Amino acid sequence: MAVVEVRRRVKANKGMVWSIVSDLAGDAGLPPAAKRVEVIGGSELGLRRRLHGRDGGIWTEECVGWEAGRLYSMAISGDFPVASPRLRYTCSLVEDAGTILIRVYFDFVPRFGFLGRFFERLGGRPELLAYATELLDNWVRIVHAREWVYRVTARSILDEKGGHVHAVTPATAIRDVVALLKEHRIGSALVLDEKGSIAGVLSERDVVRGLADVGPAVLDHPAAEIMTKNVIIADPDDNMMSVMGCMSERRIRHLPVVENGHVLGLISIGDVIKARISELEGQSETLLDYIEARRWHELYKEVGPAAYAEN
Repeated sequence: MAVVEVRRRVKANKGMVWSIVSDLAGDAGLPPAAKRVEVIGGSELGLRRRLHGRDGGIWTEECVGWEAGRLYSMAISGDFPVASPRLRYTCSLVEDAGTILIRVYFDFVPRFGFLGRFFERLGGRPELLAYATELLDNWVRIVHAREWVYRVTARSILDEKGGHVHAVTPATAIRDVVALLKEHRIGSALVLDEKGSIAGVLSERDVVRGLADVGPAVLDHPAAEIMTKNVIIADPDDNMMSVMGCMSERRIRHLPVVENGHVLGLISIGDVIKARISELEGQSETLLDYIEARRWHELYKEVGPAAYAEN
């Protein structure tokens, strides 16, 4: 029996990581060599799935080991990209010091007996290593993408953009609110009462609705007349999973952030997108630095240290 193993360590919620690596029926569990997966039957232990390879091959995987939240094992048969009389892979998670170690290892029997042990080092083992590496790297990319929505909170968004809020009073003329929205190129303004508490929110949508119902004369009416009174708010510790879910479900683009009755600020869908893009740009720069370092390392190996020796 031969073994090929790959490991990656990530800093993320273990339950979230498990949901990704154990998604045997979805895209997250789709191996790099496969273009489509279909579940034949069963669930968890005993689950069987058929995978259609990018090269036309078809193989079957059956779950022969399952410990929820910890590990599972899949026995493989059929036209798997790497031929073997017996092939199985196991994915396991170990939580340690705030990080999650993801381990993927293949155990397999080389073809052609003893002689095959020599040839598998030239062919089978490197192919399995590449397969396991791509599968694990794909999981890590998904983990990083999903981890962001758990890690970033409404408070951290406000820390980045600032807590200034464009606000008006309930008595402010709608005409003046419209001018405020235009001047600052914003989509809504909070309506605060004399105590500084939220009385409502007045958005472009509210103004359009007022114009449709009343006509141009509505511009001289007070904000309290057309503002949205039942304001949905966010807690500063709400993560982006909660914030984006709320915006999507309630079909709103702005959320006031309130702590102990005090308005800390207002975050918009634009703020969320900007924060995510900034995060991705930082990851890209790190990746480019890594690639550049590897490129110089490979060049050094090709040229050799002798090239730097003095003549």
